[in-house]
Amino acid sequence: MENGLMNTRNLSELPPTILDFNATELVVPPSFIVKALGRAILLDPDTKSILLVHSPTHGGQNTHNRYLPWLATMWSIMEHVREARVLWRNAVAKVKEILANQTTSDAAVDHAKAAIEALDILGWDENVKGFKAGGFVERLALWFTTDWLRSDHEDQMLELLASDLGHGATTGIQTSFFVKSLEQAYSDPDGYRTSHKFAWLRRLGSSLATKERTRVGTIGNKDANHWVALGINTD
Repeated sequence: MENGLMNTRNLSELPPTILDFNATELVVPPSFIVKALGRAILLDPDTKSILLVHSPTHGGQNTHNRYLPWLATMWSIMEHVREARVLWRNAVAKVKEILANQTTSDAAVDHAKAAIEALDILGWDENVKGFKAGGFVERLALWFTTDWLRSDHEDQMLELLASDLGHGATTGIQTSFFVKSLEQAYSDPDGYRTSHKFAWLRRLGSSLATKERTRVGTIGNKDANHWVALGINTD
């Protein structure tokens, strides 16, 4: 069904008839309907109520059962949390597979149990704290699955590695942006020599040339299908 038709059937310019209801007892529409409704309400100032055509129990095609439009707005806001919840469920399922595997080592079992405890207390709709890479908390769930890792995941690993090596180490760990910066500098040699955006890269090069730093480690993306560890050693 086209989103436009769904919007027409769900929206009404008549005032709501059902004002007293428990929103948690209502059936939430599929994701594509929620998103379409959220956009439609913002674009149509004449909307006074909505019809729950997706739920026969709560009105269905009955145009006399009209609900307050803030219900659709709430669903739109909660959609992000719903998507995060799916990621979380997949992560928990993967960790439980590890626990159920008889060949899993004792150390891996301890880590898996700690992961389950962490997943129980982490919020679904928050920002990651303690990392420069940042990102959304729900993306942490991908660590527990076989899904493709994003740049922020790789940068979090690199930050942890840099922390383990210590600030005084002669090995510098760079984020995944390092390789892209090298590509940009290589394609724009004049800009590399003068542009402020390359100043940090020039300082890093100078530190390697003077032996203040002897090694640089990072990770780069190859052809958008796999990650490759990279190292520079001037010794």
